[in-house]
Amino acid sequence: MSGGTMLVYRCAPDIIWVKDSGHTILVDGEAGCFWLLSGWKAAVWDLLSLGYLAEEIVRFLALLLDVRTEMAKERLLTILDEWEGNGMVCSAAEGGRG
Repeated sequence: MSGGTMLVYRCAPDIIWVKDSGHTILVDGEAGCFWLLSGWKAAVWDLLSLGYLAEEIVRFLALLLDVRTEMAKERLLTILDEWEGNGMVCSAAEGGRG
């Protein structure tokens, strides 16, 4: 994949989640927050929790969303940045799980 190596992200250790029909529900009991993910965002969460690398997720998103790899990478980086800001994910070096 062009553009260099992407960071490895994992689910933040304080987040618990469960899959419901049509959604993935994430809860941060310490912060008292929860999030509902659906569609491609829920798929990204599932792949992160299974240990997939960002490069693998980009290829999956490109196929799923029928977009070019560059657009899939941009979408992934945008959502990972948002999730990291919310404390939902962290880089694997920070002790994430998944």
